[in-house]
Parts: sequence; C-alpha cells; structure tokens
Amino acid sequence: PDGQLLVRILLLAPQPFFQERGTPIAVRMLAQAMVESGHEVDLLTYHLGDDVEIPGCRIFRIPRIALIRKVPIGFSVAKLVCDGFLLFSLIKRVGKEKYDVVHAVEESAFFALLTRRLHRARVVYDMDSSMPDQLIEKWPFLRSIAAPLYGLEKWLLRRADRVVPVCQVLVQRAKLEKSADRVILLEDFALALPGESGVDR
Repeated sequence: PDGQLLVRILLLAPQPFFQERGTPIAVRMLAQAMVESGHEVDLLTYHLGDDVEIPGCRIFRIPRIALIRKVPIGFSVAKLVCDGFLLFSLIKRVGKEKYDVVHAVEESAFFALLTRRLHRARVVYDMDSSMPDQLIEKWPFLRSIAAPLYGLEKWLLRRADRVVPVCQVLVQRAKLEKSADRVILLEDFALALPGESGVDR
C-alpha cells in the first residue's frame, strides 16, 4: 500500500506446521496478514505438519528426522532435537537470503538473536508464553535454577528489537525490561476461532 514500508520477513515457527492447534493456527494467520500487507514472507518450520498454501509466502522446513514423527505440545526431547535442526536451517537460510526482519515465535527468538551478526535483521520476539514458567510447571525440579532461567528470559526481552506478547500479563512482564513503545500487544486471535479451546499450543 502507498506510504507503507514493505519488508522481507523471515518467520520462524518452532512447531509442526500446519496442525489444527493454537500456535500453528496463529502462525498461519500471521503469515497471511503479513502477505496481505504487501510484505515478502518466508516461513521456516519443522519437518512435520500438513502442507498448506499461503499465497505469497514460501514455506521451508528443517531436514526430515526419521525418528521423530510427532512433537507433543510443550517442551520435550523431540522438540529440542527439532530446535537444533531449526537453528542449523536458520543459519543456512540467512546465508542465502537477506531479510529485513526475523519474526521469531517462542524459543526461536534465541536463535534469531544468536545469529544476528549473520542476518543483521531486526528481531521481533513473538512472546506466546513465559518459557521459564512453562519449564518449571512441567519439571518442578527446575525451580533450583529458576534464577538463570528467568535471567535468560530477561536477556531475550532486552535484546529483541520489538516484543509482541499475546496477553496483558505478558505485556506487563515485557515492560519490566523493555520500553513501552517497543512492546506491542497482539492478542492470540487463534484462541477465538470456533473449535479451538485455547489450551493446545
């Protein structure tokens, strides 16, 4: 559109894509919105999930991992393995293509920041949840290292160029580390879709 800055965006989605559950639905809608705004969008995701067509968006996947045929919701060994391949694929992708923005969902924001010297793009942290909260809730023994876990979250919030939380609770947490003008609420519209409970991520 006239007067709007159009950019090349790399959207990182550390989940199976596409699947009918919260975060993949939100990622699909986000990619569609970016394309409809006139931006060029590449989406990098796991090897798992249904192939879907998003006109104007190219979808790239990590190499197929034969032993991993399912990634459950939340943190798991399978997810950690896939994330390792996602980081490797990110390095390869930014070596081939130049992007203006890396929009990174959840933990992939760490990868976007760790590789900043390679892509030199602005990093948007799509904050769907507090990762330390999730880890400690699933594995209570991690309370013993809660301080460094929350320290990593603070580092992420401080280093990202923009933070996009999905609810007011996360907005308030982000604003403890980030100026208000760099924190943008983007409510999780996927949760409002018919048939979606808002629990599965």
